[in-house]
Amino acid sequence: MAREERLRPEDNRPKRVPLHEQKNITTTDYNKPGYVARWVTDNRPGKLESMKLAGWQIVEDHVRVGDLSSKNTNESLGSGARQQVSVDKRTGNPIYAVLMEIKKEYYDEDFMHKQKLEDERMARLDSNLKRKDVGDIADWK
Repeated sequence: MAREERLRPEDNRPKRVPLHEQKNITTTDYNKPGYVARWVTDNRPGKLESMKLAGWQIVEDHVRVGDLSSKNTNESLGSGARQQVSVDKRTGNPIYAVLMEIKKEYYDEDFMHKQKLEDERMARLDSNLKRKDVGDIADWK
C-alpha cells in the first residue's frame, strides 16, 4: 500500500489539541445567571449534606463536563454533574467531584463574612508584630 493511501484526508481527522491547551477534566459549560458554581469533592461522609445546609445545591441541569473541545464529553444524566477526580488509596473506590451551585447573593454574603474574619486575623498578627516586647520584624534574624 502506498504511503498516500495510508494517510487519512485532513478533513476526517479529529482536531488535534496539544497537551498544554487541553482543559481540565472539571471544565463545564455551566453558566446560570445569578448563581456561583463550585466543584466539591465528595470524599468525606456528610460533606455534601453540610454544603446543602449552607445553601448549596447539586447542579441537576444537563451540563457537559470535561474537555469541551472534545466530542467525548461526560454529561450529567439527571443525577447531578459529577466527575471522577481520584481514587481512594485505602479502598480503591473512585472519588468524585460534584458540581454544586449557590445563589450569588448567599455566596457574596459568605465571602464577606470570611473576609472580615481574615482581616481581623491579619490585624491581630500585625499588632503582635508591632509590640515593643516582640521587636520589629526587620530585627529578626
